[in-house]
Amino acid sequence: LARFGRRDSPHSEELAALLQLREAQQDIVTDLLCIAADTAEAPRVLALLQGHLERAEAAGDWHGVEVMWYAFSGIAAVFADEPSLPDAFQPVLSSVFRCEAGIVDHCTTAAVLLRDCGPHFGRQLQPQLVPAVQWLMAKVPQIPAVASETMQELCGYGGQHLVPHLAEFLKVVEASAPQTPPDVDAALHGSLAGIARHLPADQVPAAFAEICRGTARSLSEGVDVERDAGRALLFRTTC
Repeated sequence: LARFGRRDSPHSEELAALLQLREAQQDIVTDLLCIAADTAEAPRVLALLQGHLERAEAAGDWHGVEVMWYAFSGIAAVFADEPSLPDAFQPVLSSVFRCEAGIVDHCTTAAVLLRDCGPHFGRQLQPQLVPAVQWLMAKVPQIPAVASETMQELCGYGGQHLVPHLAEFLKVVEASAPQTPPDVDAALHGSLAGIARHLPADQVPAAFAEICRGTARSLSEGVDVERDAGRALLFRTTC
């Protein structure tokens, strides 16, 4: 996988063939780990993957980093219903937040990795939750759909741990959401709702009023449904 699954691999001329190969190799890595579960070999498999990741990051080899994220994403999906992930995931996720690459495919793979780790952000990965949401918000301009949907999922899993950051996230969403497609706008505001529902009961109405402030303002100014722009605005505000 580290050699043939890279997005810049010279061994696959067609993108479809490369993606198929990557998926097959990801399955093999995951199967190996499952077979080795509860043996001394399982940590060795994870250490091998983590070593590849660390060397690629140190060398600024972002294609090498990305393919290791892809490998760990497959492993995370297998552990979705388990009580915890292997400890290797802590440094793996930290590498996502340090990533300097801005390639859309790389960002997408990283976001999918975060999504696949989703159920664990409410417990084991709680220290990584705030950096994960901040990273996703920063990537909305590059990968709007994947970033916003993943952010909404993470806020659903660990929203209670994000309550102190609600005002901070609201400012970012209010600034960025109007420039995004309606479904992305809805996911971003849904993320905030996933946090606000964990507030004390007497604070929830005011919090939701703040979250919906931009929508309420747009509706109060009137919507001309006879015009394309008006219909688009109505669709956005009712998503």
